[in-house]
Amino acid sequence: MSHASRGTTDFDPRQFRTAMGQFCTGVTVITTLDAEGSPAGFACQSFAALSLDPPLVLFCPQKTSRAVGRSSRRPVGSA
Repeated sequence: MSHASRGTTDFDPRQFRTAMGQFCTGVTVITTLDAEGSPAGFACQSFAALSLDPPLVLFCPQKTSRAVGRSSRRPVGSA
């Protein structure tokens, strides 16, 4: 399946690396859709680049977060 058929734009690894390099610390917002298709999100203070190939980020939410429970039911890599 191509990126275009998933509704995403072309991926530029240099832009990803630049963006991750400029995010030194802070709070980020993680968003997704839950299993029913409703929006779910939470503020996350633990966020980092994990890999450039494939492009992956790491975030570490609290296990007790209600939003994490809703979003963790989505398949990995889904939007």
